[in-house]
Amino acid sequence: MNRVPAGPRPARRATIVDVAERAGVSRQTVTRALNDMPGISPTTRERVLAAAQALAYRPSRSGRALVRSETPVIGLIVSDLTNAFFSELATAMIREADRAGWSVLFAESRVTAGPVPYLGERVDALIGYSPMGEHAPGNAAVPVVLLDAPEDADPRCGRVVLDYEPALTDLREHLRGVGASRPAVLDASAHGPSQRAVLLRAALAPLAAAGQVPLEVLDDRLRGAEADAAREAALERLLAAGEDGRGADAIVAFNDRLAIELLRGLRRRGVRVPEQVRVIGVDGLALGELVTPTLTSLASDAHEIARHAVDLAIGIYEHAIPSDGGPDGTATLRRHAYRLVVRESA
Repeated sequence: MNRVPAGPRPARRATIVDVAERAGVSRQTVTRALNDMPGISPTTRERVLAAAQALAYRPSRSGRALVRSETPVIGLIVSDLTNAFFSELATAMIREADRAGWSVLFAESRVTAGPVPYLGERVDALIGYSPMGEHAPGNAAVPVVLLDAPEDADPRCGRVVLDYEPALTDLREHLRGVGASRPAVLDASAHGPSQRAVLLRAALAPLAAAGQVPLEVLDDRLRGAEADAAREAALERLLAAGEDGRGADAIVAFNDRLAIELLRGLRRRGVRVPEQVRVIGVDGLALGELVTPTLTSLASDAHEIARHAVDLAIGIYEHAIPSDGGPDGTATLRRHAYRLVVRESA
């Protein structure tokens, strides 16, 4: 995860009060002018519109909601809504936003070219996974909240930092307790090892008798038969990874979806789980309780992540949270800790 360049701090976003002062009218008059309502003269309307243009004023959707019964909107950017984790997260976002009187508009980064500009024209705040590259807060017209943000990400973003350490410590001790000594990691990333895989390998290294934790990286852009073939080949290599020909006795997959596919691949080979190989996922999906054996996972709480993200987005939008992160940059920071859920697969 790359740190978002800090750059110059953006000027404060113009408010309806600024427009009213510049035009020499009341806030009610600004509202009438911008919403083309009756009761003001053409001259006054033109003066208000000119002031709004000069200040680059963007009318608040929640302000318009009071006039037109519109609902303010959060834009959520995820990579793939067919991934059960993102589906659970999207559902949680809808519920949290609805409680606050907001709605949610979605975009998938794998199918929508330029999802940030696409949504930025249609929403009042953006939530998406870090990094969002050039669409950092200084370049966005609306508040931005980053999920899985690095600790040192730009404080002008709302940041939800996902803390894996407690769960990783518990996983290492659990595997040590059951005698696992040949852990491996199966990653899913289009651009080399993911940050999650790096953390997993570092946490598992003390268990590895050879001092090295084998890693296989699957290209997560692959689909269908091509993805199946790549996954089967990676599993074959992990099962034959050691110098003594003894393969992995515990495999941690990038996410629960991949772990469930591993269970299927091991079953086809006649490999017993957990007696011969232990399988662990990441995410804590409800689906993990429905497979056989039930899936051990480093679990997150989609509802808590959604609550943090929505609270930050709305708080920054309504100026209840300082958009620059406050004096120490922590006003825009929230943390969510993963936890180990032990089930039958490990």
